[in-house]
Amino acid sequence: MGLHKKFPDHNKMLVDSPLEPPKSFEEFISVFPIALNGQPPTKIQRTDAGFNADRCFYDKWRATQFSKRERYMLSKFYRHPPTVSKVTKLIQREGWTANYPQPEDIVGKWKPAPKCQLKEDPRILKRVVDQKWSGIAIKDFEDKRGQGVVATRRFVRGSVICDYH
Repeated sequence: MGLHKKFPDHNKMLVDSPLEPPKSFEEFISVFPIALNGQPPTKIQRTDAGFNADRCFYDKWRATQFSKRERYMLSKFYRHPPTVSKVTKLIQREGWTANYPQPEDIVGKWKPAPKCQLKEDPRILKRVVDQKWSGIAIKDFEDKRGQGVVATRRFVRGSVICDYH
């Protein structure tokens, strides 16, 4: 039951409603789950669910979705560096029209997969067994050096090129 207070200037009474504890962001995302292809909740949806009308949780929801989308796009390019056109096609294929990283940012944040992850890659393990590698060739130098491995295309720093014994 609320408490009654008098305004100093008026004879009207104001009834204080019992204060509910503010809801947490965890409660917000349980009502409005964050998905790669989800839409953020509208102001009406937020207030109908009992949350404040301010944008605090809304902005945090969008930032979390943005991070998930960024990680998703970077995971699609774990062995080879992305290009702006490939990232743009991925964004279009996903149907994202807002709240996604710029293709240039994805290209700039890309890093090759860690070595431990590469050691478990089935495609690399198959090439080690078969000794078939793309982008390299064996060349006979016709002098005292004999044969050697040469690159036939450009490679990104940190890429696995071959298993040479």
